[in-house]
Amino acid sequence: MLYFATATGEQALLDRALALALDCADMAHKAGREVPGLLGGASGAALALVRLYEHTGEQALLDRAHRLLELDLDHCTSVADGTFQVVDGRRVLPYLETGSAGIGLALNALLAHRPGLAAARHEPAIRRAAEPEFIIQPGLFNGRAGLLGYLALTRQRAADPADTVLLERQRALLNLHQISYQGHLAFPATSCCGSRRTWRPAPPGSCWPWARPWPAPPSCPGPTPPARPRQVPP
Repeated sequence: MLYFATATGEQALLDRALALALDCADMAHKAGREVPGLLGGASGAALALVRLYEHTGEQALLDRAHRLLELDLDHCTSVADGTFQVVDGRRVLPYLETGSAGIGLALNALLAHRPGLAAARHEPAIRRAAEPEFIIQPGLFNGRAGLLGYLALTRQRAADPADTVLLERQRALLNLHQISYQGHLAFPATSCCGSRRTWRPAPPGSCWPWARPWPAPPSCPGPTPPARPRQVPP
Protein backbone atom coordinates (compact mmCIF):
# COMPACT_ATOMS: atom_id res chain seq x y z
CA MET A 1 0.00 0.00 0.00
CA LEU A 2 2.80 2.41 0.89
CA TYR A 3 4.61 1.53 -2.34
CA PHE A 4 1.55 2.40 -4.44
CA ALA A 5 0.99 5.58 -2.45
CA THR A 6 4.55 6.63 -3.29
CA ALA A 7 4.31 5.58 -6.93
CA THR A 8 0.98 7.32 -7.60
CA GLY A 9 1.16 10.20 -5.15
CA GLU A 10 -2.40 9.50 -4.01
CA GLN A 11 -2.99 10.73 -0.48
CA ALA A 12 -5.87 8.27 0.00
CA LEU A 13 -3.49 5.35 -0.38
CA LEU A 14 -1.08 6.82 2.15
CA ASP A 15 -3.93 7.39 4.59
CA ARG A 16 -5.04 3.78 4.13
CA ALA A 17 -1.49 2.51 4.68
CA LEU A 18 -1.26 4.56 7.87
CA ALA A 19 -4.60 3.25 9.14
CA LEU A 20 -3.57 -0.35 8.46
CA ALA A 21 -0.25 0.13 10.23
CA LEU A 22 -1.90 1.66 13.28
CA ASP A 23 -4.41 -1.20 13.43
CA CYS A 24 -1.54 -3.68 13.29
CA ALA A 25 0.25 -1.74 16.00
CA ASP A 26 -2.82 -1.98 18.24
CA MET A 27 -3.03 -5.74 17.74
CA ALA A 28 0.71 -6.18 18.17
CA HIS A 29 0.66 -4.23 21.42
CA LYS A 30 -1.96 -6.61 22.80
CA ALA A 31 -0.19 -9.78 21.59
CA GLY A 32 3.39 -8.54 21.85
CA ARG A 33 3.79 -9.64 25.44
CA GLU A 34 3.16 -13.24 24.38
CA VAL A 35 4.49 -13.69 20.82
CA PRO A 36 7.70 -11.91 19.73
CA GLY A 37 9.21 -11.53 16.28
CA LEU A 38 8.98 -9.84 12.92
CA LEU A 39 6.02 -11.86 11.60
CA GLY A 40 3.98 -12.67 14.67
CA GLY A 41 5.14 -10.11 17.21
CA ALA A 42 5.47 -6.37 17.59
CA SER A 43 8.61 -5.88 15.49
CA GLY A 44 6.77 -6.11 12.17
CA ALA A 45 4.36 -3.36 13.16
CA ALA A 46 7.26 -1.29 14.49
CA LEU A 47 9.07 -1.59 11.16
CA ALA A 48 5.94 -0.53 9.28
CA LEU A 49 5.60 2.55 11.47
CA VAL A 50 9.22 3.51 10.82
CA ARG A 51 8.67 3.25 7.07
CA LEU A 52 5.56 5.42 7.37
CA TYR A 53 7.53 7.99 9.37
CA GLU A 54 9.97 8.18 6.47
CA HIS A 55 7.07 9.31 4.28
CA THR A 56 5.17 11.53 6.72
CA GLY A 57 7.80 12.85 9.14
CA GLU A 58 5.45 12.35 12.10
CA GLN A 59 7.59 11.81 15.20
CA ALA A 60 4.71 10.11 17.00
CA LEU A 61 5.15 7.14 14.65
CA LEU A 62 8.72 6.68 15.84
CA ASP A 63 7.61 6.96 19.45
CA ARG A 64 5.10 4.17 18.97
CA ALA A 65 7.57 2.05 17.00
CA HIS A 66 10.00 2.34 19.89
CA ARG A 67 7.42 1.16 22.41
CA LEU A 68 6.50 -1.81 20.25
CA LEU A 69 10.11 -2.77 19.74
CA GLU A 70 10.74 -2.77 23.48
CA LEU A 71 8.00 -5.39 23.86
CA ASP A 72 9.93 -7.78 21.64
CA LEU A 73 13.29 -6.94 23.18
CA ASP A 74 11.84 -7.98 26.54
CA HIS A 75 11.53 -11.51 25.10
CA CYS A 76 15.29 -11.66 24.46
CA THR A 77 18.17 -12.62 26.70
CA SER A 78 21.95 -12.32 26.67
CA VAL A 79 23.55 -15.73 26.04
CA ALA A 80 26.93 -16.89 27.33
CA ASP A 81 28.41 -16.85 23.81
CA GLY A 82 27.88 -13.08 23.56
CA THR A 83 24.68 -13.21 21.52
CA PHE A 84 21.27 -11.68 22.19
CA GLN A 85 18.40 -13.96 21.19
CA VAL A 86 14.71 -14.62 21.68
CA VAL A 87 13.87 -17.02 24.51
CA ASP A 88 11.60 -19.87 23.39
CA GLY A 89 11.16 -22.28 26.26
CA ARG A 90 14.49 -24.02 26.84
CA ARG A 91 16.06 -22.72 23.63
CA VAL A 92 16.94 -19.38 22.09
CA LEU A 93 16.17 -18.31 18.52
CA PRO A 94 18.24 -16.08 16.21
CA TYR A 95 16.01 -16.30 13.13
CA LEU A 96 14.03 -13.83 11.07
CA GLU A 97 10.46 -14.93 11.75
CA THR A 98 10.33 -15.28 15.52
CA GLY A 99 13.97 -14.74 16.50
CA SER A 100 16.35 -11.90 17.19
CA ALA A 101 17.28 -11.24 13.52
CA GLY A 102 13.74 -10.08 12.74
CA ILE A 103 13.75 -7.83 15.80
CA GLY A 104 17.17 -6.61 14.69
CA LEU A 105 15.78 -5.48 11.33
CA ALA A 106 13.20 -3.29 13.04
CA LEU A 107 15.83 -2.01 15.48
CA ASN A 108 18.18 -1.15 12.62
CA ALA A 109 15.46 0.86 10.88
CA LEU A 110 14.57 2.74 14.06
CA LEU A 111 18.21 3.52 14.93
CA ALA A 112 18.68 5.12 11.52
CA HIS A 113 16.46 7.95 12.81
CA ARG A 114 17.12 7.73 16.55
CA PRO A 115 20.67 6.47 16.96
CA GLY A 116 20.86 7.47 20.61
CA LEU A 117 18.32 4.93 21.88
CA ALA A 118 19.43 2.67 24.71
CA ALA A 119 18.32 -0.33 22.66
CA ALA A 120 21.29 0.28 20.35
CA ARG A 121 23.47 -1.58 22.85
CA HIS A 122 21.85 -4.86 21.76
CA GLU A 123 22.73 -4.47 18.09
CA PRO A 124 26.25 -6.02 18.14
CA ALA A 125 25.00 -9.08 20.05
CA ILE A 126 22.06 -9.52 17.66
CA ARG A 127 24.48 -9.44 14.73
CA ARG A 128 26.67 -11.98 16.47
CA ALA A 129 23.66 -14.30 16.77
CA ALA A 130 23.34 -14.22 12.96
CA GLU A 131 26.88 -15.48 12.36
CA PRO A 132 26.96 -19.22 13.30
CA GLU A 133 28.33 -21.71 10.80
CA PHE A 134 26.00 -24.55 11.78
CA ILE A 135 22.39 -23.81 10.83
CA ILE A 136 19.98 -26.65 10.11
CA GLN A 137 17.53 -24.94 7.75
CA PRO A 138 18.46 -22.97 4.61
CA GLY A 139 15.27 -20.90 4.33
CA LEU A 140 14.38 -17.25 4.71
CA PHE A 141 12.21 -17.15 7.81
CA ASN A 142 13.85 -19.79 10.01
CA GLY A 143 17.16 -20.54 8.35
CA ARG A 144 20.45 -19.35 6.95
CA ALA A 145 19.02 -17.19 4.15
CA GLY A 146 17.20 -15.01 6.68
CA LEU A 147 20.35 -14.52 8.76
CA LEU A 148 22.26 -13.72 5.59
CA GLY A 149 19.64 -11.17 4.62
CA TYR A 150 19.77 -9.56 8.05
CA LEU A 151 23.57 -9.25 7.91
CA ALA A 152 23.38 -7.76 4.41
CA LEU A 153 20.66 -5.23 5.20
CA THR A 154 22.30 -4.01 8.41
CA ARG A 155 25.97 -4.04 7.40
CA GLN A 156 26.13 -0.24 7.03
CA ARG A 157 25.69 0.13 10.79
CA ALA A 158 28.17 -2.63 11.64
CA ALA A 159 31.06 -1.29 13.66
CA ASP A 160 33.45 -4.15 12.81
CA PRO A 161 35.01 -4.17 9.30
CA ALA A 162 35.22 -7.96 9.62
CA ASP A 163 31.43 -8.10 9.22
CA THR A 164 31.93 -8.05 5.45
CA VAL A 165 33.93 -11.26 5.77
CA LEU A 166 31.23 -12.82 7.95
CA LEU A 167 28.58 -11.86 5.41
CA GLU A 168 30.54 -13.50 2.62
CA ARG A 169 31.04 -16.60 4.77
CA GLN A 170 27.32 -17.00 5.35
CA ARG A 171 26.68 -16.58 1.64
CA ALA A 172 29.23 -19.27 0.83
CA LEU A 173 27.78 -21.61 3.46
CA LEU A 174 24.51 -21.77 1.53
CA ASN A 175 26.40 -24.33 -0.55
CA LEU A 176 25.91 -26.76 2.31
CA HIS A 177 22.15 -26.78 1.71
CA GLN A 178 21.85 -26.82 -2.08
CA ILE A 179 20.83 -30.00 -3.86
CA SER A 180 20.16 -31.03 -7.44
CA TYR A 181 16.51 -31.87 -8.07
CA GLN A 182 15.21 -32.74 -11.54
CA GLY A 183 18.17 -30.93 -13.05
CA HIS A 184 17.65 -27.69 -11.15
CA LEU A 185 19.09 -26.06 -8.06
CA ALA A 186 16.86 -26.60 -5.03
CA PHE A 187 16.90 -26.22 -1.26
CA PRO A 188 15.20 -28.39 1.38
CA ALA A 189 12.15 -26.69 2.83
CA THR A 190 11.13 -26.36 6.45
CA SER A 191 9.67 -29.86 6.75
CA CYS A 192 12.85 -31.55 5.50
CA CYS A 193 13.76 -32.80 8.97
CA GLY A 194 10.48 -34.58 9.59
CA SER A 195 9.03 -37.79 8.23
CA ARG A 196 8.02 -36.06 4.98
CA ARG A 197 10.47 -34.32 2.69
CA THR A 198 9.64 -31.16 0.79
CA TRP A 199 11.91 -29.72 -1.89
CA ARG A 200 11.66 -26.17 -3.17
CA PRO A 201 13.30 -25.78 -6.58
CA ALA A 202 14.97 -22.48 -7.45
CA PRO A 203 15.52 -21.19 -11.01
CA PRO A 204 18.50 -22.91 -12.66
CA GLY A 205 21.79 -21.47 -11.45
CA SER A 206 20.17 -19.00 -9.07
CA CYS A 207 19.59 -18.62 -5.36
CA TRP A 208 18.32 -15.89 -3.02
CA PRO A 209 18.41 -12.35 -4.44
CA TRP A 210 21.51 -11.37 -2.44
CA ALA A 211 23.50 -14.46 -3.38
CA ARG A 212 25.64 -15.19 -6.41
CA PRO A 213 24.60 -17.89 -8.89
CA TRP A 214 26.01 -21.39 -8.54
CA PRO A 215 25.76 -24.41 -10.84
CA ALA A 216 23.67 -27.25 -9.49
CA PRO A 217 25.93 -29.91 -7.95
CA PRO A 218 25.73 -33.02 -10.15
CA SER A 219 26.58 -35.43 -7.36
CA CYS A 220 23.69 -34.54 -5.04
CA PRO A 221 20.87 -37.10 -5.10
CA GLY A 222 17.24 -36.18 -5.34
CA PRO A 223 14.72 -36.92 -2.59
CA THR A 224 14.30 -40.53 -1.58
CA PRO A 225 10.73 -41.72 -2.25
CA PRO A 226 8.93 -43.10 0.79
CA ALA A 227 9.03 -46.86 1.19
CA ARG A 228 5.81 -48.74 0.54
CA PRO A 229 4.18 -50.15 3.67
CA ARG A 230 4.64 -53.85 4.14
CA GLN A 231 1.57 -56.00 3.67
CA VAL A 232 0.81 -57.82 6.89
CA PRO A 233 -1.12 -61.07 6.37
CA PRO A 234 -4.36 -61.37 8.34
